[in-house]
Parts: sequence; structure tokens; C-alpha cells
Amino acid sequence: MSNNNRSQYINRTFNSASPSISINGLDSTSPEWPFPAAFTAPTEQVEYEAYDGKLASRVTSLYAQLESLTTTVAQLRRDAPGRAAKAR
Repeated sequence: MSNNNRSQYINRTFNSASPSISINGLDSTSPEWPFPAAFTAPTEQVEYEAYDGKLASRVTSLYAQLESLTTTVAQLRRDAPGRAAKAR
């Protein structure tokens, strides 16, 4: 089924059923009713960027740095209480 046929089918189905639909007390004729504008609104287009090797390398480097710093913090959390107790 093509997008156009699917859209027509959805609109026909909604238009024939809408007089019988009420959600949270809102009738389909209410101005707050979200349809059929939701069906006729433009769809979001997905865009892709070209692969950037430098950026991928930078991300890998930053993740390695994050892992290193996380390990350092974990070690400090283990050692700091003992050092503080000895300093008293």
C-alpha cells in the first residue's frame, strides 16, 4: 500500500468514525480535538550526514578518557576514606 493510499484510507476511516469518537470527554468536533490535523501534518524527514572519520576518532578518544577518569574516581573513592582515617 503506497503512502498516499494509506493516508487516504486513514482519513476516510477517521472521517467516518469521528462522529462516534470521544476521548477524555472531548468530542471529535471540539476545537481541542487533535485530529484530523495530526494525519494531515507534514511528516518528519530523516536526514543523514556523511561519515566523519575524524569525529569518530574523537568520540573514541573521549570515551577512552571517560573510562580512565571513571577508574581514577573509583580508586579515589576506595582509598580516600582510609587516608582520611589515618590522618586523624
